[in-house]
Amino acid sequence: MDSFLNTDTFFNTKTIEYQYLNAYALSKQNFSEWGKVYAATENIRFLNIRLEHIYGPDEDSSKFTTWIIRQCLENIVSIPLTAGQQKRDFVFIDDVISGYNTLIEKLNEIELGWTDIGLGRGTPVSVRKFVEMVHETTNSTSYLDFGALPYRHKEIMYSCADLGVMTAVGWRPNIELKEGINSVIQYERKR
Repeated sequence: MDSFLNTDTFFNTKTIEYQYLNAYALSKQNFSEWGKVYAATENIRFLNIRLEHIYGPDEDSSKFTTWIIRQCLENIVSIPLTAGQQKRDFVFIDDVISGYNTLIEKLNEIELGWTDIGLGRGTPVSVRKFVEMVHETTNSTSYLDFGALPYRHKEIMYSCADLGVMTAVGWRPNIELKEGINSVIQYERKR
């Protein structure tokens, strides 16, 4: 039986208007829609895996999680931020990898056709709380200037994985947020 695992993203919504993500999000939306069509007309299993906010060591500095960790480690005098009320489902890269491995091992337990699968921790945290955890864990002296920046136009204020399918195939995330943040901080200190 043919199966296809498509990697989608939490910010792939019908209302996405982040200018820097439009082409990327559009390609994800289009591919997922083609997956629905193909899964409906062929005898395949198309898994649309919607990843939440992934973080981990060795990420590009343009990624928010790496950027804020580096800012705090460098004790930047003042870090301009939004109010930070957006909630994100931060998921450590090792949990994402184990999630994919579980899906591959349990493919036959998932129905044929198109299936939307959330992959995250299933517990959203405000961006502010994430930043405060980083700040505390790094012992940073930086001033966190919450509210200095406006939210993006049509900011996604809440995103959280529906873990129904992942739970059904026996997967659970293992890395707690504080543990994951600490792992990235240790990596960045050695870098």
